[in-house]
Amino acid sequence: PYPRISGISPLVNAVGNTVSISGINFSTLTGNNIVYFGAAQGTVTGFSANAVSARIPSGATYSALTLLNRDQGISLTGTYFLQTPSLTFSGANTINGNTFGPRIEVTTPATGTASA
Repeated sequence: PYPRISGISPLVNAVGNTVSISGINFSTLTGNNIVYFGAAQGTVTGFSANAVSARIPSGATYSALTLLNRDQGISLTGTYFLQTPSLTFSGANTINGNTFGPRIEVTTPATGTASA
């Protein structure tokens, strides 16, 4: 039987944390499950025939999670992975009306006026 992904948890996470992939017929051999978050390869931290866990690498992007099963040479694509955004503030670490630049209005023929 071919391997299949049935779930990924959690779908929203940050670099350095672990994602659990559940399914069937994953490889039970060391090094034969390879996980990618977009183009960035994660580190497999555990595996069994029904589950693989992997650490999210730096460079992970909003993209499909891919599990490569080297036993059968099959690449499985799972539900989209969302990386938690990282915000960095300087100064007092607060957001207020002065945090943003001036309001900009743009007029387009298709939609009229929009504010940003």
